[in-house]
Amino acid sequence: MGMIISAIIGLICGAIGSLIAPWVNWGIEKKKIRLEQRKIMLQHVRGELNKYNWNIVNFKYSVEYSMVKEYLDIDIAKLIDDCKSGNDSELKNKILNNITRIQHKWGLI
Repeated sequence: MGMIISAIIGLICGAIGSLIAPWVNWGIEKKKIRLEQRKIMLQHVRGELNKYNWNIVNFKYSVEYSMVKEYLDIDIAKLIDDCKSGNDSELKNKILNNITRIQHKWGLI
């Protein structure tokens, strides 16, 4: 009788384990993919900011800005959105500093 109970408990534990293990693996993979996508996004943003002919107006209408806008500090995003023209190096530095803050927050550096 004791062996039957042990066998049933073993069977139940094995079944539960076989259901939980893929779920845990999927969670880990999902987190890795999210971090990699965030890393690539921020690399694209940095690439756009480091272009020789960088201009705030071009950046404001770029795909890179639309991807990162929701993660920027509200005051930085407002400065970008309100900017009308120019090659504002001070604003560019603020954006780069904000990108670095985001990288630290996400654990990318």
